[in-house]
Amino acid sequence: IDGTGQSIAIVARTNINLSDIQVFRLAFGLPSNDPQIILDGPDPGNFFGLEEAEADLDVEWSGAVAPKATIKLVVSASTNATDGVDLSALYIVDNNLAPILSASFGACEAGLGQTETAFINNLWEQAAAQGITVVVASGDTGAAGCDFPEGQPATHGLAVNGLASTPFNVAAGGTQFNENGADSTYWAATNGPDQSSALGYIPETAWNESCADPTQCGFFTLFATGGGPSQLYSKPSWQTGPGVPTDGKRDLPDVSLNAAGQHDGYLLCQDGFCLTDGQGQLIEAEVVGGTSAAAPTFAGIMALVLQKANSRQGQADFVLYPLAAGQTAANCNASTGPQSTCIFNDTTQGNNSVPGQTGFPAIAGYDMATGLGSINAANLVAGWQNVTNTFRATSTALQLTPNSVTHGQPVTASVTVAPATGTGTPTGGVALLTGGPQTVNLGSLTSGSISSPVTTLPGGSYSVTASYGGDGTFGASVSSGVPLTVNSEPSKMTFTSSAASTTFSNFLFLEVGVSGVSQQGAATGTVSFSDTFNGSTTNLLTAPLNVQGNASITVTSLAIGSHSLNASYSGDPSFQPSSAGPVSVTITKGTTETFLFAPTGALPNSPVTLEAIVFPNGTAGPTGTVQFLDGTTALGNPVQIQNLFAVITLPQLANGAHSVTAVYSGDSNFNGSTSPPSKLFVGIPDFQIAVNPGNLTVTAAAPGRATVLLSPGPGIGFFGNVSLACSGLPAGATCSFQPAQLLLDGFDSMTTALTITRSAQASLRAASTVPLRKLPLSLGGLSAAAGLFLFASRRKPHSGFLCAILVLICSLGVCAGCGGSSGSAAPPGPPPATATIVTVTASGGSGSLAVSHSVTLAVTLQ
Repeated sequence: IDGTGQSIAIVARTNINLSDIQVFRLAFGLPSNDPQIILDGPDPGNFFGLEEAEADLDVEWSGAVAPKATIKLVVSASTNATDGVDLSALYIVDNNLAPILSASFGACEAGLGQTETAFINNLWEQAAAQGITVVVASGDTGAAGCDFPEGQPATHGLAVNGLASTPFNVAAGGTQFNENGADSTYWAATNGPDQSSALGYIPETAWNESCADPTQCGFFTLFATGGGPSQLYSKPSWQTGPGVPTDGKRDLPDVSLNAAGQHDGYLLCQDGFCLTDGQGQLIEAEVVGGTSAAAPTFAGIMALVLQKANSRQGQADFVLYPLAAGQTAANCNASTGPQSTCIFNDTTQGNNSVPGQTGFPAIAGYDMATGLGSINAANLVAGWQNVTNTFRATSTALQLTPNSVTHGQPVTASVTVAPATGTGTPTGGVALLTGGPQTVNLGSLTSGSISSPVTTLPGGSYSVTASYGGDGTFGASVSSGVPLTVNSEPSKMTFTSSAASTTFSNFLFLEVGVSGVSQQGAATGTVSFSDTFNGSTTNLLTAPLNVQGNASITVTSLAIGSHSLNASYSGDPSFQPSSAGPVSVTITKGTTETFLFAPTGALPNSPVTLEAIVFPNGTAGPTGTVQFLDGTTALGNPVQIQNLFAVITLPQLANGAHSVTAVYSGDSNFNGSTSPPSKLFVGIPDFQIAVNPGNLTVTAAAPGRATVLLSPGPGIGFFGNVSLACSGLPAGATCSFQPAQLLLDGFDSMTTALTITRSAQASLRAASTVPLRKLPLSLGGLSAAAGLFLFASRRKPHSGFLCAILVLICSLGVCAGCGGSSGSAAPPGPPPATATIVTVTASGGSGSLAVSHSVTLAVTLQ
């Protein structure tokens, strides 16, 4: 059982790189089996990031579980009115594209609104009636389905994913491996040839990797398995069994599979980041998780089920719940090790509570954390028909009145579903199949029948059948074919442009909608766009209509001038060809921005290179020239633009400051522009020096300290080593720098610490008394001394006479102190402190590039 003959349709709104899928399959030893990429309308391209990861994950892992199934990735571009997810899902169902649909998107029920809620409910009901098994991820924020998974606690209360809560789909939740530290018990030390390393079943708990304390786990998150009661849908008749709450609500999830991205994530190939060795062995890959991984994995399991059953199964919950009710929960506990015969591994540990919102615990039987539990795929495939064989057979009858109409006119479809034997009243939905790509949802049975006018049956002559999807008691059945002819009706078009006027090569969006006069159904086929300019008509593009009958293109190639745009529809079996237009559009010259890349400095007599880049406001590149200017003086001749760039190398510029600009000339399509001025200095790289503070007092006990600052020069900043030194120090003083050498980078300022010290010995000499000695006697000396003391006597008249006499005595070599005190002579005090100017010099470079600057500071020794 490998999915042969089955197909899985994946809902997407971005394209992917096919090579990623091929590398993934090669690395895991899967057979070559490229997915089909189906575009519904225009190709939105590859959005990369999480959008692409979602699409890659769904394609890779649904195909890993069912390696020979056909994976169909349906890609729809979102429009102003409709999300691409809705368009892709609608395309899959309306075209009856595959028996399994996997959707890994979501929105909380409260955020859907009535229109979207009705759309999803009706679409999944139609899918189930057509026998399509719809699998939707239950969500990744635990019981808080309306909250964002990162940044803050939950604040919106209990909520579930509205895309997963209808009665017509399977909601896939998440579990997490729980080795309890005994990793070697469950995992081999090395991988096998197919990259596997699990030794057997690994115990599981509810997936919950939420974090309420970022200091413990790095960042705040709500990541956990989505689950809880629906606020939109009542309890379906099939949702019964051990553990199912009697809450009257549709409860989520239904089943779960591993989803813990941090603990045991899924390997993913995206954007070429998967690396393999020469033998195809995987050596590097991305790792992801979430119920977005559980959903496509379960879709792959359903492909195996369908292969074994050899038929579509529709709403799989009809079978899942009876299978779970038929096993003994105690024998299938996911924590203690389920028996090998179990279909569901019943998780009984963990919960889906997240910061800010209490959730639901995993318990025996069903719970709103993991549903029925995880799946033993082999046992599910083997045991599936144990339930489907118990469904009561039904017969479905269809009547159409009339059997020939014009498209858009009503055809009354009457359907009756009855037990093939015995009594009873089947319930459930019915869809009309046309044998082609377009199907119609008729609605739900009432008392076993439904009769409703249908206006959307496609054009053509074909046989219509009614498909009944079953209800969990009665099995599915399909009616006999009823012939019908639907003639095409006239069509009409809407044609709009995003702007009546735009600039050259800028984006112009053209949109078309095709419908019938009856406004019923959606047109298929293509729309061709044309442009009439200067009397000549040119075909622009042909675009396919999407599932809603809309098409759009982006045009950037219109020439400058006035254009007349037209659109024509090809027609299909339902709608006749039509045309629309003209739509007038004027294209004017494009705008540009010019930027100049110039050095901030250059050496004297050295070449200088200037580079300009001209950015257009559009997709085409400008032509023309760039003139470089120094102020208003032209620097050389105009330079031709090549690939947006213009470059000139000047042999030299004069020493000093320059203001340089680049002026783009413009051309026939683009207006000119001028760059902002760039400052450029030509000269020797230089620096500036400063010291703070500028005055130091130094004692033997307290050195003087200052900071020397070297900053870039006024022109070109010096780059290289700069040494520092002191000169002019007073006797007995020394200076040091820490560091003694600075490495300047030409841009940043740097500092070094200057310390000036003096020795203790020098301090003692400066403070000692001078020995007394005889002064030579001379008239000049006597007169000078007398004059000094006479000057002093005017301040102290009471001792002046004695002092004058003492002058004469001192001339004989005998002196005594004067001033009124007695005793021996006291030694004189220390000489007054004087400031010495010290020079700090910084030197760097060599030869013609040598630079030296000095700064002074006053140093006072005490």
